[in-house]
Amino acid sequence: MKKQVLTFLAIPFLLSSCGTSIIKPFSSSTSKVKTSSAGKQHFKAINVSLDDCIDLNGDKLDKSYFAGKLTLINVWGTYCGPCKEEMPALGYLYNKFSKDFPFQILGLVIDVQDDQGNIDPTQKTKAERLLNTAKCTYQNIVITPSWYSWINTIQYVPTSVFIDDTGYSVAEEIIGSMPTSKWESYIEGFLFDYFD
Repeated sequence: MKKQVLTFLAIPFLLSSCGTSIIKPFSSSTSKVKTSSAGKQHFKAINVSLDDCIDLNGDKLDKSYFAGKLTLINVWGTYCGPCKEEMPALGYLYNKFSKDFPFQILGLVIDVQDDQGNIDPTQKTKAERLLNTAKCTYQNIVITPSWYSWINTIQYVPTSVFIDDTGYSVAEEIIGSMPTSKWESYIEGFLFDYFD
């Protein structure tokens, strides 16, 4: 277990930041296409449990948090310049879309835990300051065991993925930061396609 925790905690130091966005193609060995009852394709790009989400205060998120919503999961680190640069845009978009549409953002901050997997108070404070400064009022979680396998596939931060309320992604991962207008068009497109 300790080896697994140490491997997981080394991730923030191995990940590099990138300033431009690219779309990561699915690996045929890790993705499966599922067709919903509405005939829409969903891709299994991430293997996580929506029941295994812990916020920055150590509180568990209930699976109902995801019910009926398109969720943008944004993986970020407090050390990552591009992550910090795009946070105000994400905060703005969360406020713009979440009030009137079935949409939310979930931040996954990768560097607030110590080598035992406990939330480090100093790093937590740093993350909370960054979120407050950027006016990001959306929920942020930390890495838990069911998220290890997906996090280990991420090579850069920020990395983002849109998932439906069953945990299936609706598109490829987005690697890197994007301007507000590009995020806006992605969100509008996915809302139209999946929640029309």
